[in-house]
Amino acid sequence: MSDISEHDAAEIKAAVIEDCSNTDVVTKYRLAAEIAQSALEGVIGQIAPGKSVVELCAFGDAIITARAATVYKSKKVEKGIAFPTCISVNEIVCHFSPLPNETTTIKAGDWVKIDLGCHIDGYIAVVAHTVIVPAAEGDDLIVIGSQADVLKCAQDAVELCARLIKPGNTNHQVTDALEALAESYGVKSLHGTLMHQMKRFVIDGSKTIAQKHDPEAKTAKVTFEANEVYAIDVAFTTGLDKAVASERRTTVFKRQVDKSYRLKMKASRYVFSEINSKFPTLPFTIRAFEDEAQSRMGVVECVKHDLLTPFPILEGREGDHIAHLKATVLLMPNGTTKITGLSLPLERINSEKTVTPEIAAILSSSLKKKSKKKKGKTAAATKEVEHDLEMQPVTWKPQILPLSVLPKAEPLPLESPWHAIIDCFGLCRACRTPCRLFNMSSLQHETHEHQVREAVAKKERLRFHQGLMAAILEKKAAARTAHASSRELVELSARIKEEAAKIARVKKELEPVQLWCPHCGLDDTMS
Repeated sequence: MSDISEHDAAEIKAAVIEDCSNTDVVTKYRLAAEIAQSALEGVIGQIAPGKSVVELCAFGDAIITARAATVYKSKKVEKGIAFPTCISVNEIVCHFSPLPNETTTIKAGDWVKIDLGCHIDGYIAVVAHTVIVPAAEGDDLIVIGSQADVLKCAQDAVELCARLIKPGNTNHQVTDALEALAESYGVKSLHGTLMHQMKRFVIDGSKTIAQKHDPEAKTAKVTFEANEVYAIDVAFTTGLDKAVASERRTTVFKRQVDKSYRLKMKASRYVFSEINSKFPTLPFTIRAFEDEAQSRMGVVECVKHDLLTPFPILEGREGDHIAHLKATVLLMPNGTTKITGLSLPLERINSEKTVTPEIAAILSSSLKKKSKKKKGKTAAATKEVEHDLEMQPVTWKPQILPLSVLPKAEPLPLESPWHAIIDCFGLCRACRTPCRLFNMSSLQHETHEHQVREAVAKKERLRFHQGLMAAILEKKAAARTAHASSRELVELSARIKEEAAKIARVKKELEPVQLWCPHCGLDDTMS
């Protein structure tokens, strides 16, 4: 007789399944995606003229770390940063995650590219977005000409990849389509841009997709399979198509797990020990180490002996405009599911270029397979309200606790359950560290629990309408590309106005919040 019960055997079998055929794995991917999305949105919300790039990077990392700490608390699960927050400005393409002594700041008109990733139990979700910084908050920046072309091309490229990366298709089909798309918009794909399959604790799997064919570095032909996960990663430029390694210091690295060497320097041994303990498989920034000076010295010997893979800062030509977007897709049995990725504000991007009918047909197709209608059901019962490009992230449910008045004199420990209540963040005016935002009424009244619930419900409602608005905007853009009827476009425009009104109403209802810094005790009322 076997010592293992059928139930235990089933659990063991489920434990070894690390692809999307396992529902637990999909849940972890979705959780990681939701956290990565919130971190990206948080960083975008902080971008303004005068803001420090290093502070924005630290801010994004802090959101990922804090949000990841609120899930799977009862189990010993590795979770946190899968790719450190990088803020690359203008001609810098990627991997700029500077050290605290770096003085780079954001200016009006800058093209800011944010890139980050989160993992839950090794299941990774990455995302990147490009933002043009307005001169003042609330300015409606209209983008035209070649700048609009490169942004619209990047947005279409993500949606094109999401539709072509599906079981049975090949990576070469995706590359061919991306080359045709870039030609339609009159822009260039950045040389060397690769998309990777992702697996548990593997951010750069062996299956890759090139953005353009390169005779000098041919990509092996591969076929996509069900239950795989891919990072869609696209970068286009209005100028030269080759990015070069910058003279700026490289700060992002990844451990080469198949390499070993007996290090000589004490600093190198310290760094390598810290890496093996905290970042054994995924990329990290040396800003994350407590002893920064020792870390800078230590990584040199580690890189020299191939223990670490550097992620060099890449730069294009000064004055060129570069758009970089990234999304994560799951190849599910019912179709491809895009779990990360923000849409560009297409209503403010006026590109006069059009794509070929073949590309337009792909862009207008659905991500999901059409489901058959069940017999015996009425048309009303079987009708689905489907938004082709709308993501379905896991809803984060804050833990509502019976709160008491917080003593201002005592710093709030970072692991406090208070941090599970609110999912908003801000930078402290005094010490410039990321802080949590609390509903003011919850700190001032005895009957505060229902008020906190109402505040959280309003935030969730705001998120819903903002997501719906983004989906409708994308659907309208796809309809315009597919030369839809004017009646359909008018209906979509009406829905956009309706959702905009709802968003404005919910924002007006949200009460002011209190910024309370756990590090220096500062109180500051914000709208």
